[in-house]
Amino acid sequence: MVEAGDRNESPNSARPRRLRSFESMPRYFKGFDWAKDSVKIVTLHSCKGLEFPVAFVAGLQALPQKNESEEDELRLLYVGMTRATEKLVLSTFGASSVVDRVKTALRELEVGLKPAAKVELLEVA
Repeated sequence: MVEAGDRNESPNSARPRRLRSFESMPRYFKGFDWAKDSVKIVTLHSCKGLEFPVAFVAGLQALPQKNESEEDELRLLYVGMTRATEKLVLSTFGASSVVDRVKTALRELEVGLKPAAKVELLEVA
């Protein structure tokens, strides 16, 4: 298993850190070079165990999806949000109960965020 500190990377490296073993990765990830500097587009379901300096989570207004509980969708959103090690960008172009909860949480956290932590909510009209 490759752990975060095993790759001799600086803390500010632009490369994602792989936290789970290569063998446990889905088949379609095995031919992908995670160490190469590039944009990676992954689903919230498939990003568990990966970390990136900057993570974008787009389309918050689409949550919760039909036939999914809001609590399950919020847990999945949490997984996606915690993939960012330096900066997190959330985007929405509409309203939903999840967007409202994220806005409320960000307002409450604003006071307690470390100066180095960066969270941005982009709202498109």
